[in-house]
Amino acid sequence: MTTYLPRSLLSVRTITLPPGFDWQWLCEQPAIPLMPVAQLAEANDPPARSREGSRYIRRYQVFDLYDAICFANYKGAILNIELTISWKLAGISSPTDVKRAYNMLMDRFRKFMVQRRYPAYYYAVFENDRKIGYHNHIGLHVPDSLQAAFRRWIKNIELEIVQGTTTGRLFHIRLHKQSSVKSQWQWFKYCVKGLDPSLTKRDKQLGKPDANSLAGVWRRETGYVELQRVRIARSLGHKARRDASYTPKHSITNISEPNRYSDWEFERGRVDRGEVIVQLSDD
Repeated sequence: MTTYLPRSLLSVRTITLPPGFDWQWLCEQPAIPLMPVAQLAEANDPPARSREGSRYIRRYQVFDLYDAICFANYKGAILNIELTISWKLAGISSPTDVKRAYNMLMDRFRKFMVQRRYPAYYYAVFENDRKIGYHNHIGLHVPDSLQAAFRRWIKNIELEIVQGTTTGRLFHIRLHKQSSVKSQWQWFKYCVKGLDPSLTKRDKQLGKPDANSLAGVWRRETGYVELQRVRIARSLGHKARRDASYTPKHSITNISEPNRYSDWEFERGRVDRGEVIVQLSDD
């Protein structure tokens, strides 16, 4: 079935017609036939590779992730668990399968935390190495009191996913104390090493060789990823921050380098909750 669109919806260009041109004849001509609307929409859609895929982490993604971590700190949670997942070791290689496995894992983590009456604070960065394929670097918050249970839980998840298909370790985990702010930021600076190094005109005036040096993070090629490269838990996302009326005091771009990766937001949250005053009164 051929679908027609009225001339009023077509793009308009200014043209010069010869004197005595028969306008009535032009108006009596039928509308210009187009392909079916469904085919038209499909033809105009970008290829799936370009929707989420990218070679680099975009600058706004790093800035947003920084604010999300600061929000967790303000709420009293340090992202103290470093988790790397090498999906290829479990026979999971395609972007679709990686996305499905990742979503399953993080859904299980949310349930693990909710059952213990804690919020699920986490973020994840996707990379695609030529040798090890797709893998995730993830930052999580797990209180000290839950770390033993978390170890058992993650070991069971690993056995469930692998099912004897690999001799390697699917999960690589480092657990830190829940007050370890330094390790949190060191992990962040490593996780976002795939940041687009391009500089803006304003950046170039600051004398830094690339955007990574400007932000104080690592730099390394991390491959083309056919997925949204950075994922942030809903509990740390825009809506959660907006609902909490949270406004960061500083952003990654307007704070001095010594304070950029410090505990300033964690301490500000303690003061706003009155925890520092309570602690001082108990001494």
